[in-house]
This record gives sequence, structure tokens and C-alpha cells, in this order.
Amino acid sequence: MATKNPMRPLLPSIVFALIALANGAHAAGLVFAAERVIVEAAPDQDVVEANFTFKNQGKKGAKIVSVQSGCQCLDARAPEGETAAGATGVVVGVFKVGAFQGLVEKQMLARVQDDEGTRE
Repeated sequence: MATKNPMRPLLPSIVFALIALANGAHAAGLVFAAERVIVEAAPDQDVVEANFTFKNQGKKGAKIVSVQSGCQCLDARAPEGETAAGATGVVVGVFKVGAFQGLVEKQMLARVQDDEGTRE
């Protein structure tokens, strides 16, 4: 999804690396296809999205109860409800480009809940 900002001068492409930290997710059986996703933003983009696909390889369902970032420039969306054993899901990181330039790395922390409790 791209939103254009007509006031931004044309710049070389900006590369954003969004890092999904899911230590507890792995313990709950959720395995991410990639914990690091690189997204290249065009000079006129205000927003870029990165998708973190995962699969529940555990024997029971697990739920991502929250995904947090340490920056107001990064919002995260987790699937609603529990991800059943064998099912897949996607965590979406939505980065607001603003005045950032060059390589920018942002982290997201997934909090997961299963029969063993809640963990990060």
C-alpha cells in the first residue's frame, strides 16, 4: 500500500529492515518464515508494509496476543484469535516513512499465549 506525499523531493530509494522478534513464539510452536524482512520504499511513499508469515508447528493452538514496537513510526497487526496447530498466519508491520533516509532497522516484539501461558 503506497500513499504519496507531493511535498517530498525525489530521493533515492530508501531501504527499511523490519525485525520481528518472536522468541516466545517459537516456544509456542509458531515458526516465522523470516525474522527479518527488508522493504524498499520508493521516494514518494509515506507508508510501507512488511509481512511476517508464520506457521504453528506445535500440537496445540497459540495466539499472538500483542505485537509491540518501540517507535510511533511502526504499527503492527497480528491475526485475530488463535492460530490452530498446522495453520499459518501473518503479522503485518506498517512503517510510516516520514523523514527517515537510508537503512532504518525497527524491531517488533510478539507476545504469544498458549497452554503454557504468555511469553515474549
